[in-house]
Amino acid sequence: MTHLIEFNKTIFTLRELLRAPDALLDDGVSIFVENGCELGLNTSCAILNDEDYDRAGDSFQTAVISGFTMSDFLPADAFEQVINNAYMQRSDVSPNMLLAALRFYFDNDAFINFDNTNDE
Repeated sequence: MTHLIEFNKTIFTLRELLRAPDALLDDGVSIFVENGCELGLNTSCAILNDEDYDRAGDSFQTAVISGFTMSDFLPADAFEQVINNAYMQRSDVSPNMLLAALRFYFDNDAFINFDNTNDE
């Protein structure tokens, strides 16, 4: 079943974005996460494009969206690549494994190797 992202809302959970990563792909689109929180499946996220950046003000690193202060997390194409890489390695990828893969990519600018981790 294909999940679609409802772009009529502003704030998503990371879990929602993980269900349809290919729906995010577009040039100039980035995912922002709630500032100051630990990355988890229920972390609040926003999707911003270049026009949104312009409206957000001087900084491309933070924006205030629906009362949340958001920090730049990953470009949408990198997000999709991390998810695709996880599924290329394993067919039984869980949401927690995807979360581990995203954390690893964010921290290391590299793809996780599930054969070398205990993140199942």
